[in-house]
Amino acid sequence: MIRTVIFDLGGVYFTDGSAIAIEQISATYRLAEAKVRDIVMGDLGSRYRHGAVTSSQFWEGAVEAWNLQVPTEQLATTWLQAYKPIPGTVSLIDRLGVAGYELLYLSDNVEDRIEYLEETYGFLHRFKDGVFSHRVGIRKPNPRIYELVLEKAAHPPAQCLFVDDKPPMLEPAERMGMAVVAFESPSQVETALVGHGLQF
Repeated sequence: MIRTVIFDLGGVYFTDGSAIAIEQISATYRLAEAKVRDIVMGDLGSRYRHGAVTSSQFWEGAVEAWNLQVPTEQLATTWLQAYKPIPGTVSLIDRLGVAGYELLYLSDNVEDRIEYLEETYGFLHRFKDGVFSHRVGIRKPNPRIYELVLEKAAHPPAQCLFVDDKPPMLEPAERMGMAVVAFESPSQVETALVGHGLQF
């Protein structure tokens, strides 16, 4: 019986802001998408999500790599504003909470984005607790980050279910005994949760 549901954030609770920002930055500054993606999703972006570099260091590195003469704050705002709550997911989480399920988050993220999203949308109150990569210095799919979120859960792995939009990120959770759902849409996840026996 599933009693704890763990949610990824970007691409599940929020739109996939990184993918959207890559497209917007590429189009606005006439950069190849691959070049933008190499920074946002590559080594520098990974170190940013690990908390190994600051926001300023990340964006200064990005501007240099892209050979742009624009304020770093302008680029940062583009990325932040690309994240918006997915209404169906918000509603689903609210209903799960009312039904008494323990709700946690597990997210590769950065401090300034979380601060912006919390100030703008106030989402953290919907969760009991969770793990952000920048706070623990580990990213998915490192098994340790899944262990850390399980340590916050009140129930064993067999009673936990993890939702993520990237299937490779589900594999460690499944190996640890959790049920998993690959996010495609809120309605699809709702159907999958019902299939796992959840009632809400």
